[in-house]
Amino acid sequence: MRKLFILFSILLLISLLHSEKISLEQSIELAKQNNKELLSEKNALHAAGWTQKNAFINFLPKLSFNSTAIRIDNNTYQMANQMIEMPVIFNGQQMMIEIPAAAMSGGIYKTNYMNNSFRLSERI
Repeated sequence: MRKLFILFSILLLISLLHSEKISLEQSIELAKQNNKELLSEKNALHAAGWTQKNAFINFLPKLSFNSTAIRIDNNTYQMANQMIEMPVIFNGQQMMIEIPAAAMSGGIYKTNYMNNSFRLSERI
């Protein structure tokens, strides 16, 4: 217990030697800068200002664009539409039916290009 008290006393003296003295005005200013309630109120005030601007902008006319482009590769399209024969058993008899290869692969190879909704607000 005595060793712990001596260690604590040494650490306290070291921290006091390296501490910096500030004036009353500086301490008040530092407390204002780090006050969480004041910072919260400032942020709430800024948020209210942006909410007011957003409400005003909602009354302005808007223009939206949406588009989709689908590119089908010609070679893949031709390969997908080739007919292939597939064995099928119907009423105990084996038959060969022709189906397009696209039906086997789940569809034709496509590359989709889409843009997100673009909104443009303008004043009249």
